[in-house]
Amino acid sequence: MKPFSTSAPDRYCRLLPPWQQRPAAGTDAFRRHTKALEALVATMVDDKRRVCQHFPPHWPEKLITAGYTYFGQFLHHDLTDDSSSLDEALRLAPEEIRNDQLPRFDLSNLYGDGPFAGRHTDLYEPGDARLRVGPKNLLANGTRHSFDLATSNGLLLSADRRASENVILRQMTAFFARLHNMAVEQFRPEAGGDPQKLFARARRQMSWQFQRLIYEDYLPRVLDPDVYRTVFLENSPRVQWQTFSIPVEFSAAAMRFGHSMVRSEYFLSRTSRDLKLLELANRSRDPRSLEPEWAIEWGQFFQSASADSQAITVRPMNAKITAPLHRLPLPALHVFNLGAPTSSDGTINLPLLTLLRGAALALPSGQAAARAFGEPELSEHELTCDCAGAPTAQGEVLHAQGLLRETPLFFYILKESEVRAAGNHLGRTGSHIVAEVFHAALRYDPDSYVNRREAREAWPQLELPDGRVAGKSLSALFAIASQLN
Repeated sequence: MKPFSTSAPDRYCRLLPPWQQRPAAGTDAFRRHTKALEALVATMVDDKRRVCQHFPPHWPEKLITAGYTYFGQFLHHDLTDDSSSLDEALRLAPEEIRNDQLPRFDLSNLYGDGPFAGRHTDLYEPGDARLRVGPKNLLANGTRHSFDLATSNGLLLSADRRASENVILRQMTAFFARLHNMAVEQFRPEAGGDPQKLFARARRQMSWQFQRLIYEDYLPRVLDPDVYRTVFLENSPRVQWQTFSIPVEFSAAAMRFGHSMVRSEYFLSRTSRDLKLLELANRSRDPRSLEPEWAIEWGQFFQSASADSQAITVRPMNAKITAPLHRLPLPALHVFNLGAPTSSDGTINLPLLTLLRGAALALPSGQAAARAFGEPELSEHELTCDCAGAPTAQGEVLHAQGLLRETPLFFYILKESEVRAAGNHLGRTGSHIVAEVFHAALRYDPDSYVNRREAREAWPQLELPDGRVAGKSLSALFAIASQLN
């Protein structure tokens, strides 16, 4: 299949035909549709019950660990950055909306414009290829360790403002900054004193490491296994691009599946108290260096990344989203969306904003997306009942508001995962959209590891004090966090 429309790499495009029945903005019909979405979102608040109360023996709950939520957020920020308002989404075609990231996995959200020219030279140590990182702190285990981003003049130093969304993402960004610095020291001898050559070599290693982790660790966990095998292992994508840019079906719906994985509370370490999601967001927006008690023990987020530590899991991918994301304080969301509308109490409902943006962009329904990829549509029973077959409040709203045949894409993707995959991974329709975009981001980047033989033949080797290792999984990579400074 061919994308419905294409655009320049720094703009958005449409993978599928738009929703032709979208009411015109400002009309009574559009206001009724908005009210229907508000009613649907009111039923999408997590009630802390299991997705499926009675699993069939062959369909157990197998949730991934919590770090994959934030790695997904980190890599999503590397592909797309859209700060347009809802009004702009209503007025502009996707190809008129700017994407401030290029559609490839090059860690531009970490590196910005690089150390030698442009807007981000202050992220780097003067005259060197190393990224500045936060101070070394005395941690609970008795070691001194840098775990935060650097700060300067009351500002957090990051190429991407969204790194301050929460303490977990902030420290993950800092981890990759320290990993880059390790690569700089590893390749310093072969650079011959040329800082530009040194930076390019370290960045290439980092990008290839990042891309392989996406391809070989992250995607197999979040995609439907058959879709992953067909697109990536058999190299048989459905979409043939002439020019590749990020489709709005991905940026405004499919890739937002990660919102359903977010927990309301987290333990950052074995000695940490139970921290509320909003606490993690509020502290991260404070540009002062994080205190030692905020340091993450990565074994809490990736199994086996710390000795004798049991990682916490994500929330299952389903059509309910943790309550704090329904009531975000204004600064929390304005970090990455300057045009977000607010409610009367000054908070923002993230799931509602997602559905409203989908409507503004005239995204196709979930049923239309399923048909485009040759997948069976969710039945009325699947849309209106839970895994045990009991009718749901969501089903009542879908029926009452006329959304059963034209179900919003974002909701449909979450519900498909819930009823057809027990929340363990994306369903097939959501998997197709995500897989096609990720495959194209790698395929159409001439410097990606899939296009470079030397990168495909072996994993990048990391030079540690006690020898070389290959971080072949996120767990293995984050296990070396304590050796980075």
